Amino acid sequence: KQWACVAKYNNGGTQQWLKKFGTHASDIITAIDLDANNEVYAIGSYQGAFSVGGVALPAANIKAAFVAKFNNATGNTAFAYQHGNSADEVNGYGIGINQQNGNVYTAGNYKNNISFNANSLSCQGIWDMYLVLLNNAVAQGINEQEKSFDLNIYPNPANSLLSFSSSSIDLSDAHVKVYAMDGSLLIEEMLNTNKRIDISALNAGIYMVEISTPKQRLTKVFTRQ
Repeated sequence: KQWACVAKYNNGGTQQWLKKFGTHASDIITAIDLDANNEVYAIGSYQGAFSVGGVALPAANIKAAFVAKFNNATGNTAFAYQHGNSADEVNGYGIGINQQNGNVYTAGNYKNNISFNANSLSCQGIWDMYLVLLNNAVAQGINEQEKSFDLNIYPNPANSLLSFSSSSIDLSDAHVKVYAMDGSLLIEEMLNTNKRIDISALNAGIYMVEISTPKQRLTKVFTRQ
């Protein structure tokens, strides 16, 4: 078995924390980088069922790429999601953070066809490469505020309607935005009285939803089936 793992050491070489992930024979983190706040970003690949610090990702029949962010102080997972959707094999190899604006650059290769939400690529040979920019609005969207307030979105994955609930946040005047993983804004509206939004117009893929109230701004990742 090959585990994916990420660890932090101090200047003296003493380990501060260690996190490992995976259940299959080929799970790996291939590159990491730090943002201006020393938060840790990682990219890698996995097979079969896969969970990053309790964040379950869609199972990969052959191999899928993933991107994750870890808290610098604790190593806890801030977010994780499947990077690219393909009928064949995807490998995540490189990641870099722009220290000025927080944008995240990722790179890897793939077989067959691959899509990053609205952006699709067709393979011109056996293997092709991809380079994807994750806008700062997406890369920084999930933050430590989520740990202070409970916000539930369901069902996840969802087909047509995405519902919201919270015991600590007043959602009666909540403003909702849905972003593609490239940072483009796809949906913007006020949350209706049923506390749900219609996502049936979205293509299948991974998205981020931002809920804003006069006192909080929280972001969650969801999957449109």
